[in-house]
Formats: sequence, structure tokens, C-alpha cells
Amino acid sequence: MKPGALASPERISQSLSVASLRAVTTDTSAVNDGPAGASHPEPFTQEWVEWLAEALSGCAVDSHADIVLAHSATESDGSQFSWQMRIRDGIVTVTAGLPGEADESRTVRFRSSRETAWAIAAEGQSAQRAVLEGRMAVQGDMRLLLRSRRAVQQISEALSATRGPGS
Repeated sequence: MKPGALASPERISQSLSVASLRAVTTDTSAVNDGPAGASHPEPFTQEWVEWLAEALSGCAVDSHADIVLAHSATESDGSQFSWQMRIRDGIVTVTAGLPGEADESRTVRFRSSRETAWAIAAEGQSAQRAVLEGRMAVQGDMRLLLRSRRAVQQISEALSATRGPGS
């Protein structure tokens, strides 16, 4: 991509999805220390959300970004685990659950099976392909994705740093 060129909404969507799932690795016992040397907890659990929140607690991002990324991963038994990543005023917060109606206008939602979320985060599967194949749904204002691309890149870099060498 040429410098200054805008990425497609699909590419931004993939970046956002991967950024918030990036803390997941296929081998949680490998070299992938998190904050304070703690290894990654089981993905898509309350402990994982807390780990992710701590990993991003000092992450400074573009202060112009104002978006909520809401993720829902459905288990094979039909149960669902949801979390949200809020980016506002240069601050990133991560909590379990979905955003309320007050945040609807600035929310982009990602929904997939846990298996698909894992494949995107840990195995490098294309989020764009998952959307095109109907394995992941994205809802919300795509302009928010475009305006948030710098913050998302900063989050992705921060999470990559917590994964350790070779992960």
C-alpha cells in the first residue's frame, strides 16, 4: 500500500479483529509472558479479559480515536463469551460483556465462533476471509474503523510486545 493511501474497510476490520484477539496464542505454556511475567490465561474467559486489560493499561494510543470494539465468541454448546475494547481520549479499556445502548453509535461488533476467533488470533487466519465465508459477522459504522486505524495499530504493537519472542 502506498504511503498515505487509505486501507479498505475489510483490511481495517481484519486489523481491529486481530488486534483485540492478539493476546491469544496456540501454546500458552511457551514463551509468551504477559504483564509482570504472567503467562496467558485460558482465552475467552474473565481471567483473559483481565489479562488483556492489564496488558493494555499503559498503552498510549491516538487520542482522536473514539470507538468501542465489541466481540462475541460462541462456544460449540451455544454459550457465548463477550468482551469489549473501548478506545477514547487516548485510553484503552477492556471489559467483559457488551456495550450498552449509549455506545451504539460508536460500536463496531464482531461475532464468530470461538474456533474462528482462535484461528484468527492464534493461527493467522484471515479475518476478511472469515467475513466473506460467513464465519464472522461485522456490524457497525465502517467509517469508525477507518478513523481508528492508527490506534488499532498501536494496540496491535503493544500486544505483540507482550507475546514474547517467536510467538
